[in-house]
Amino acid sequence: MSTALAKTEGGLKGYLVANKNSIVEACAHGVSADRLIKTACLLATSKNGAAIAKCSPQSVLRAVVDCARFGIDPAFGRAYIIPYGGEAELQLGYLGLIELAKRSGEIKSITAGLVQEGDDFDVEAGTNPRFIHRPKFEGDGNSFKHVYALAVFTDGHFEYTVLSREDVEHIRKSFSKASNSPAWTKSYGEMAKKCAIRRLCKTLPLTIEAMEAISEDDRRNNVIDVAFEVKPPTAGARLDKALGIDRGKGKQEEPPAGTIDVEPEAREREPGEDDDDDVAPWDREEETK
Repeated sequence: MSTALAKTEGGLKGYLVANKNSIVEACAHGVSADRLIKTACLLATSKNGAAIAKCSPQSVLRAVVDCARFGIDPAFGRAYIIPYGGEAELQLGYLGLIELAKRSGEIKSITAGLVQEGDDFDVEAGTNPRFIHRPKFEGDGNSFKHVYALAVFTDGHFEYTVLSREDVEHIRKSFSKASNSPAWTKSYGEMAKKCAIRRLCKTLPLTIEAMEAISEDDRRNNVIDVAFEVKPPTAGARLDKALGIDRGKGKQEEPPAGTIDVEPEAREREPGEDDDDDVAPWDREEETK
């Protein structure tokens, strides 16, 4: 494996600046190469900074290039550059998933929320669907009964997914490689929202770019998700090969809802529109081994 960033001349900033052209060429959706470099350097001085400094330079550059080509700034919960096993990995946050999904132009808003004991929560499917959540704003954010993700389209209709706490726990235990990480133990409700958003995305009209971003997020973090499987090598896979990066292991991550009352025009759901078993959390450990 290549020399760690801590031993690279100029450190992280020097290495990224030296390879700035690769970042510039990948930039999409108005992201700035200079801003991405600045954000990456700020992350390196955060809690996981020491671990990032131990990562291979190629893997950090790869994570920054991924941010550039998907137009995702790794700040404010959209994505995370996570050190794991000596490699830096890009992990999409649920806010990043929302941003990607909305790029289709067909979605007006996406919301994730927790249903606490005592909340007024009413979901009705069929030819006249309803989705109502009137929270009491009680609870600690972890003692929820259900979690949901709701997408409202520009034409007024909506799509949603609802998971029980048992569903979330099944996902945590069955598919998370870090099921007892701080992300789950300290921010269980936030991780539950990610599970709901992730499942909802499988039913939305995503752009090819968004599907590729989610597929690559799965691939790098060993998340099984047939719905977004991309058979041919993606641009990210080709870049991995060019940089000599092996994505055979990896995983981690971490990083709003109010009264919702949506009653659109009657719409009949298509046969088979509901999804099957989901997969996949996106976990984060505060320290890497």
